[in-house]
Amino acid sequence: MKKQALLIFTILYFSINGYSQVCGEGLLTLNIYTKNGEKAKKASYEIFAVSKELIEKFNDSDNWNIGRIINNFSEQEISQNEDLDNRLNKFLKNSKISKSGKFVDCLKFRTFELVYFPVIVKISIEAKTVYILANYFGGCNREANLIYNGHYFKLI
Repeated sequence: MKKQALLIFTILYFSINGYSQVCGEGLLTLNIYTKNGEKAKKASYEIFAVSKELIEKFNDSDNWNIGRIINNFSEQEISQNEDLDNRLNKFLKNSKISKSGKFVDCLKFRTFELVYFPVIVKISIEAKTVYILANYFGGCNREANLIYNGHYFKLI
């Protein structure tokens, strides 16, 4: 009887303190807002896979929900890595989004809860460009908002 009680107690203890998935997968929407609600003109995007070294260099917080704008970034810092590019291509295919293209008001990424695969998204509107480091293929449903007022970008 004592062995059975101990077994039941052990099972209950670990099931109470256990972890489980919240969503499995979801959708991240990156909304792009412009001044006075006008449609973005000459708006394009490009998505880059990034190495661990770049993540460590530019990540100064754990806020992967919306990402962070990278200042003083040069595309020459992105190293060519076949494994990272292959993984990125798989995520792009699942999200039904191309590596680069044009957009009007948002970009949508299919996410997988337990995935950690940060990317840099380059957004260009008119003659201005911003680089955003984020885990856009990981996590659950969420939204990130990029505001462009004609002079600078703000991510919220």
